[in-house]
Amino acid sequence: MIYKHDNKIIIDTREQQLLEFDGWEAGTLRQCLKTGDYSLEGFKNLIAVERKSLPDLLSCLGKNRKRFYEQMDRLQEFKYKYLLLETTASTIRKGLWRWPENIKPPHVIGYLNSITVKRGIGVLYYSEPDTASIFLMNLFDKIIKAEKIKS
Repeated sequence: MIYKHDNKIIIDTREQQLLEFDGWEAGTLRQCLKTGDYSLEGFKNLIAVERKSLPDLLSCLGKNRKRFYEQMDRLQEFKYKYLLLETTASTIRKGLWRWPENIKPPHVIGYLNSITVKRGIGVLYYSEPDTASIFLMNLFDKIIKAEKIKS
């Protein structure tokens, strides 16, 4: 599917493993984002998507907790805010990681549910990059249409 919008998808300059957005007609733009890894041109103050791999998430819940909480504090200020996890809910539930050993599945599940309830941040799970790209394009399309209806 091709999404026909004039707004480019913004990818943070610090993002190293880029998602591909071949179905987004306007293309992408590399730009330094204060919050998040992905946003949308013209909606930068409304949309922020923070992407984390499972090892990165576990590190954020351990030794990098303070930095992660600061990221979530900034993220919660956006109207449309999401934490995109490169894993499955099943992997987290089963605790399919070796390190760090002290972080257990109930801790991770509890934290993820807490950021949804307390901060209004949607948590999205995708283990394949192409699935994440398709989902984000569709999500951005829905947000553009919702915001145009309001104006």
